[in-house]
Amino acid sequence: MSQEKTDLTFDAQAIEHLANDAVLEVDGVLATQGDAFNKMKNQVSQATDEKDDGIDGVEADVGEVEVAIDLDIVVEYGKEIPKIFNEAVNNIENKVEHSTGLDVVEVNINIQDIMKLEDFNRIQMRQANK
Repeated sequence: MSQEKTDLTFDAQAIEHLANDAVLEVDGVLATQGDAFNKMKNQVSQATDEKDDGIDGVEADVGEVEVAIDLDIVVEYGKEIPKIFNEAVNNIENKVEHSTGLDVVEVNINIQDIMKLEDFNRIQMRQANK
């Protein structure tokens, strides 16, 4: 009987999607940088047939058993940013580790912007109408 080696690997893009979803579940996180502000870039990419399946504002460095994740996010004005950070890190670690079995060894979050909710919603409406 021969023993075959089998592997389970994850593309960075798969981890980026998990991390993006996890961070957006946290109260006070309005968007990852790409969610809110790079819609036009995606429309241009689609029009020119450029392929960019990654999520702007989320980057994962995936190893065989561990992963490091960097995020650029927009948070809501008036919210407690250290609390948002702690909840985001915990949620990302839980979702990624549970879904993949990979050990999340690092989560770095960069606050790209702090916006009032009404200003954020106004920007999203303008982008949706383009």
